[in-house]
Amino acid sequence: MRLSKLRGNGLVLGTVFDDVDEYYERHIDRTSTAFRVDVGRETLVPGTSWPGTRWIKAAFPEPSGIDVNMMPFRFFDAKDTLPESLHGYLPLIASCPVAAVDFGPDGSAKEWRSNRVAYLTVQESHVGAGKTQRRPGLHIDRPGAIVDGGRYVKAQEWGNNEYTALQWGGGCCTREGVAIDGIYLASTVAGSTRVFDSLVVAPGDVTDAHGGVEHMRERLGGAGVDLPADQLHWITDRTPHEALPMASDGDRQFFRLVVGRVSVWYAAHSTANPLCEPDAPIVHGSKFAT
Repeated sequence: MRLSKLRGNGLVLGTVFDDVDEYYERHIDRTSTAFRVDVGRETLVPGTSWPGTRWIKAAFPEPSGIDVNMMPFRFFDAKDTLPESLHGYLPLIASCPVAAVDFGPDGSAKEWRSNRVAYLTVQESHVGAGKTQRRPGLHIDRPGAIVDGGRYVKAQEWGNNEYTALQWGGGCCTREGVAIDGIYLASTVAGSTRVFDSLVVAPGDVTDAHGGVEHMRERLGGAGVDLPADQLHWITDRTPHEALPMASDGDRQFFRLVVGRVSVWYAAHSTANPLCEPDAPIVHGSKFAT
């Protein structure tokens, strides 16, 4: 049916748009913790040992043109499971307050995982004025669907006996303010990332296949928070965020660590690590295939 047939029928149109607004409103959580700013902890200098170990506040290393995406490694054995070219990021990795406990879908502690796999993204590049280094447009990092063999697979079809939804790090905050799983990120340029203090509920129902939520921008409320530089921040994979254009030409370093459950690892879009295999199901081929 064409919407033009409803022209002049304000009652019907009003009811339709009220239903749409109500539908989207049910998919926004404004009460749970969506992000935390400056969560980094002081860390031991990697490679040192007692006595004489000194504590430092983690910071970005000197850039060297690194560009890796979702590289798997063992978080609590990072030095031995990351290529040496990434060892400059060991202090920043160690400053992420990641627990060795694995949590179930209800947030309860399940299993001690000192060998848990995390996924590292580092991008060091020159970015032109008005350009974004990372993905523009409002989105969450949890995908709305998995592309496997050129077809979109609904969450319910993706074989997993423990979770009913796709995840890309998950993330939640306890009543005591302790972050569980989720995504840690930082950059060297202030105001180049914006996050919103809301969570998308049941994202598979309202996002596009890649987590896009641009159509929900006006419903989120507020203008969002522009993140400062050289600080470690925590978000969930349901926290709306976006990369912002650079105010001027310059170099930018971006760091992201995904520490929760990952439903899929796309080999074509991720960086393999000869020292560690992903613990997520591997899909070959483009995630943008239709």
